[in-house]
Amino acid sequence: MIKFLLKRLAVSVFLLLGVTVIIFCIIRMLPGNPFLNMIQYDTDPAFLETKLEEIGYYDPTKDPAVVKIDGDKAKAWIANGAQPTDTVRVLLKKNNIL
Repeated sequence: MIKFLLKRLAVSVFLLLGVTVIIFCIIRMLPGNPFLNMIQYDTDPAFLETKLEEIGYYDPTKDPAVVKIDGDKAKAWIANGAQPTDTVRVLLKKNNIL
């Protein structure tokens, strides 16, 4: 009985390891980049093209992650009523902008 359980446990461990490697490879081959541009814009779709302005960027692929934000532009947009996403809000707080 113990021999059977140890055999099943060994097979399960190798199976789990194999599935993990396959999933990792599939995720690495997916298109896209986690590089996130932080862009503030007016909510009116017709006005969107004229109001896009890049105020910084966040690149989590670097070690450590690179965050560059123009604090003056960010404060100006927030003063004009821009609503940063939760992720951008955290980044603004970490950089002492909010």
